Amino acid sequence: LVKISISSKNRKTLISRMQRALSETSINGITTDLPVLLYILNQPEFNLGQYHTDYLTQRFEHFENIGEEPSEDEYKNFAIATATAYYFQRKLFRPVVPERLKSTWHQDSRKL
Repeated sequence: LVKISISSKNRKTLISRMQRALSETSINGITTDLPVLLYILNQPEFNLGQYHTDYLTQRFEHFENIGEEPSEDEYKNFAIATATAYYFQRKLFRPVVPERLKSTWHQDSRKL
């Protein structure tokens, strides 16, 4: 999950900064909405602030060809990276119990 926040004093600069940030962002192995967001930022209506709640619905037909499907190698690399991360998380993660929870008084109160 990624959140990109941009700030600026005016809309034109804000959109330009967001376009740059999104175009420099790369996420491999999964489908993202980066191409859709870049498409929206490049639309004249959006840049002029002339959009509405049906904006995406009216332009949805353009979205089907935006972006590329990840290759088989990208899927494999993502699966390997995920399995490796899971392995090391399981191997290295050692939960720490705070001292205040080590006493048994809170456990005894639940036994009825």
